[in-house]
Amino acid sequence: MLQQGSIKKSWLKVLFISPIVVVSLAVSAGTINEPQKTADEKPFMASGRVGDKNTGEPIVGAAIKIVGSTKGTVSDKDGRFTLTVKRGDEVKVAYVGYESQSLPIRNYNEIGLHLEFDLVKDNVDEANKIYDAVEKMPEFPGGKEALRSYVASSINYPVEAEKAGIQGRVHTAFIVEKDGRVTGARAMTSVDPQLDAEAIRIIKNMPRWTPGMQDGKPVRVKYLVPVTFRLDGGDKAIPFSEDTEYYVDNKLVDASILKTIDPKTVDHIDVLKKEPGQKNKVLMFTKK
Repeated sequence: MLQQGSIKKSWLKVLFISPIVVVSLAVSAGTINEPQKTADEKPFMASGRVGDKNTGEPIVGAAIKIVGSTKGTVSDKDGRFTLTVKRGDEVKVAYVGYESQSLPIRNYNEIGLHLEFDLVKDNVDEANKIYDAVEKMPEFPGGKEALRSYVASSINYPVEAEKAGIQGRVHTAFIVEKDGRVTGARAMTSVDPQLDAEAIRIIKNMPRWTPGMQDGKPVRVKYLVPVTFRLDGGDKAIPFSEDTEYYVDNKLVDASILKTIDPKTVDHIDVLKKEPGQKNKVLMFTKK
């Protein structure tokens, strides 16, 4: 009888103690922190453009997706798009009648990341193929120095942009045809609509080039030329405001730092318009 009584008491102790153990485990599990995202996993906004490689014209309604996810968007009337990405993603672009293209997000600079997709139509005629690089690249009359001089002397600074202190570098792309004509001029990176339009005007008015050569024959070649818009006046040309971030050689700095930099050491300044929920960015690059 005494043994049975002892057994009952032991079971009662277990029943009373067990809930406490269970509750303790539940509390401990609730205190486990979520793992922090690394810099590589941090998403950010990238912009881009989809165009026809053969004509340079924008492709409207192209599907842009992150491979392996449901995230995506479509290109607008200018072929442009914005998409939230992170390092390690693979961005794929597809459009009916064109070969799909993919681009992995690997080494990047979050500031002003731009993705350029030039889609090629299925079964492209080799005679009209556009090359990115050839045995002998196209040449502006007089060479590279003459090209730089032409661009600098051709700029008619838009009045409203000058009043607003807007400056920066517009990266343009165009095709040098077999006969040296320049076609398909467009702005690959946008600073301001007025500056973009002026850069395209300058490119379109270029004289004929010496065409690129491949296997001893003239071919169509894609070419890139930056057009820099720079205002005199030091820091007066830089828009200072609370909704703007300032970078010197890709390093975030306080706005006051820019005022201490000798204008003679500045190579160029880019002004990036803000995306929804983000700040404007002023990027200053010094001479190396």
